[in-house]
Amino acid sequence: DSSGRYQIVVSPSTGDFLVYISAPGHVSFRKRVTSGAADTVFVVDAVLEAGVQTMATVRTTARRAPPPRDDVSGSNVGTGFSDGVSVAGALSPDQAGDLNALASLLPGVLTNPDGSVSFGGIDGSQNKTFLNGLEFDGSKLPRGLQTRTQIGASIFDPTKGGFGGGYLSASINQGSYLRTSYGYISLDAPALQGADASSGELGHRFTGIDASYANSGELIQDTWVYNAGVEFRRHSSDAPSIFTVDPATLARLGVAADSANAFVSALGRAGVPARLGGIPAEVATNTIDLAFRLDRSYTTHLFNFSGDTRPQMGFVGSAVLSTSDPTGASAFAPPSHDGRASSGSLSLQFNASRYLGDSATYLEEFATGATYGFQRNDRYMQLPGGSALTTSMLPDGTVGLAQLQFGGAPLTSRGETWRWEATNGLTFSPASMPTHRLKLYGQFQFDGYAQESDPNSLGMFQYNSLADLEANAPSTFTRTLLAPGREGGELSGALAISDYWTPTPNLKLVLGPRADWTSFTTNVADNPEVARELGIANGFSPTLFDVSPRIGFTWLVHGLARSGAGSMFSALGTNSVPPKGVLRGGIGEFRSTPSPALVAAAAASTGLAGTSISQLSCIGSAVPTPNWQAYLSDPASIPSACANGTGPSSFS
Repeated sequence: DSSGRYQIVVSPSTGDFLVYISAPGHVSFRKRVTSGAADTVFVVDAVLEAGVQTMATVRTTARRAPPPRDDVSGSNVGTGFSDGVSVAGALSPDQAGDLNALASLLPGVLTNPDGSVSFGGIDGSQNKTFLNGLEFDGSKLPRGLQTRTQIGASIFDPTKGGFGGGYLSASINQGSYLRTSYGYISLDAPALQGADASSGELGHRFTGIDASYANSGELIQDTWVYNAGVEFRRHSSDAPSIFTVDPATLARLGVAADSANAFVSALGRAGVPARLGGIPAEVATNTIDLAFRLDRSYTTHLFNFSGDTRPQMGFVGSAVLSTSDPTGASAFAPPSHDGRASSGSLSLQFNASRYLGDSATYLEEFATGATYGFQRNDRYMQLPGGSALTTSMLPDGTVGLAQLQFGGAPLTSRGETWRWEATNGLTFSPASMPTHRLKLYGQFQFDGYAQESDPNSLGMFQYNSLADLEANAPSTFTRTLLAPGREGGELSGALAISDYWTPTPNLKLVLGPRADWTSFTTNVADNPEVARELGIANGFSPTLFDVSPRIGFTWLVHGLARSGAGSMFSALGTNSVPPKGVLRGGIGEFRSTPSPALVAAAAASTGLAGTSISQLSCIGSAVPTPNWQAYLSDPASIPSACANGTGPSSFS
């Protein structure tokens, strides 16, 4: 009751009873009561004295968790990485998987005309793209492939380097025991595109198809898992030419119909082929991308949440092949004045990781990979190029001026690049410094290249008017007889020490030095004339060395911080909501790895015999009279000297 009295009714009422009373924070009360046959009621008065119970000492021990594999927590300190999944919905289907397109959605990032991006106004050549930690020549992966992306500018982690602009990184996710498949197809029809008739004739209306398929799962049960994707893209449009564009469109371009007809007739009389068999009627670009990851792993089981400390290894590969045929169809030229282009790359890398020490205290991660790339441009026919300046009286009474092109395309080229790279990192937390996670990192890389181009190697005749073309009287003739090829390479490497330090739960820092070096393997021939005239020797390639200290911090301001992050969903896509009250910053020096072709021009043009560009230039009466039929049947008959006997000039 309210006075603290308790009543207990026991039946039968005879026997021995133990009265026990306890309450938290008090000493328990015990009293023995014996009841006879004549006893009916017993009164027990109890007072609980305050007291704290003392338990025996309990000691717990636990092994420190090993450093996690593929950890990027230190790289996030001081900078706000963009998670690609959070903004992928804002990209059009044909841009999905494109790292440059993804980066263009971020504040302060601009898209350049060539498709690259500029971070804060820095040239796009200062960016660097990575695939699973190694340098990547491409910027796009198959749309359906499961990946993790990171994009940022100032990355204060010393183990991340080789860029002075943007850091674009994609990692193909490890497959799992579950088999998953993704498939996408996007179609773009000309009928759905808003354009006038002239735009359609000039190839601005196009047909597009983009198909992608990705699959991941177990290759061998509980041992090998894979994640792979493939994508095919085709972009095609009508190929404009002097034959296919209607008179109204030509007039808008400054060429009257009678001028176009006179141009075509003059080519026929001169014997210059305007049409060739096998040239496509449409401009088509076909691209196929392939990427995969194959892992021998023990951490993909459903109930293995803590990971596995056994060694792991795997392979990552990518390939791309692109063709364009024709490459530069124009309304100012016949179809024969064009060519085809192709390019591609192939890369394969090997990754391995293992834990060292009795308690898996140390994590060693190793990666090595090789990449090969090529590009080539070929003209349709081996014939000198030509151009005719055309003046036309247009239907609206104005005068149009245009340069009409014919003959062979001016440029063919070949190029190859190759690269081998290896990295190794050792991550651990010193026993005496549990709030520090250290990483020792080393990287070595060899880049090579070979370039051959023959700009205007077959020559170019220029005519000042259609009348001159009909009379076969060119005003100038130029030809490059010798353009030395370029080849070489560079060795580069880096050493870094990174300390990921968490002094308090609200403050994280990453700091450490990074040392980069570059040495060019291109041999530059010594020219004594340069040393004598300028007092400077040119027979060497520079070696560059730089040390860049960095420190970055992330501070959750007390009283303002909101733990965790969220997501917002809208028609524009899924956007991450960063934690509130977070202050990030840092200081560091960022250095791009120089291009291996940086000294190519100096190495190829030393002024010595065989290294100078040889070019023929004829003007006026010195211009040879073209014999187009002879050139077509025998390219060796193309003039290598002017009509007055003047030969080519050499210059570096």
